Amino acid sequence: MRTYEIAKELHDLQVMMEGERFDINEETGEVIDNSKMLQALADEVQLHVDKKADGIAYIIKEFKDSEKILQDEIKRLQERKAMMARKQESLKQLLDYLLRGEKLKTDKFTFYYANSSKVVIDDEGSIPEQFLKVEYKVDKTEIGKELKNFKEVPGATLEVTNSLRIK
Repeated sequence: MRTYEIAKELHDLQVMMEGERFDINEETGEVIDNSKMLQALADEVQLHVDKKADGIAYIIKEFKDSEKILQDEIKRLQERKAMMARKQESLKQLLDYLLRGEKLKTDKFTFYYANSSKVVIDDEGSIPEQFLKVEYKVDKTEIGKELKNFKEVPGATLEVTNSLRIK
């Protein structure tokens, strides 16, 4: 049974339960108590909801497990990437040692040295203000504390959400 079918059955059942619980047989005039039948239908629909909820929870658990496996694989690959970068640097140092600053041309590669420059900051405190960047960042943690203490913070509100938890 599909989820939307369960929802429709629950709605129909609710309408039935809110209505009269007794029917009258037109031919015999007998009064028929529908409360046990309605309860049985409610139990059956609830069983379908329970099975769907369990199934969805298992799927969520599988996705969570897959996410953990992928996160571990990402970490392993990042470590491998860092190792490859270290090996490259080590090999460049070996090549630099072998060339001793001299140019070398082979059939496949040309090795040479080029001048480059980089800025080295010795004392950040003595750098003139015109070269300093100021970045402003909103501190949501502090704003949250203020709002939770019923203090007003212009431009911010506290939004309370309801999230599903699965044990």
